Amino acid sequence: MAGASTDEVYAAMDWLLDRQDGIEKQLTARHLAPGVNPGRMALFDLSSSWVTGRCCELAARGYSRDGKKGCEQIEYAILTDIEGRPVAVRVFPGNTADPTAFSEIVTAMRDTFALDNLVLVGDRGMITSARITALRELGEAGTGFDWITALRARRSPDSPPTTGRCR
Repeated sequence: MAGASTDEVYAAMDWLLDRQDGIEKQLTARHLAPGVNPGRMALFDLSSSWVTGRCCELAARGYSRDGKKGCEQIEYAILTDIEGRPVAVRVFPGNTADPTAFSEIVTAMRDTFALDNLVLVGDRGMITSARITALRELGEAGTGFDWITALRARRSPDSPPTTGRCR
């Protein structure tokens, strides 16, 4: 890329964007299908990068993971196999909350990638009680998404479990 012009880099990114769904479907089949991923594990994380300039339609102020409070940022979510190989990525406005991004990737896994039986691993800000309820509802509809997460704080007896099955 050292010899590529800015226009050439943007053209390559446009080319990839036009083919993103197809590329991700192939990567998902290669790395998350039951035959190659018998443990059914997928890792998901959301991060942010601060933005300079004035022309990014996704730039917004939100929770800054890198301490740049008051700066506009973008959010990006990544879904990987258990080895950490990326299979899908989504970019969101900078003020997108973790649960919103998590819901979108679950929908993409079910609708775009035709996956219906995975264990999702995410942090405690992402897999909230509301997201667990949504996963359970998907389970009632025949989709088997299980989860592993951490506790936010001291648990009450009514708290959902940190691991679970949706079947």
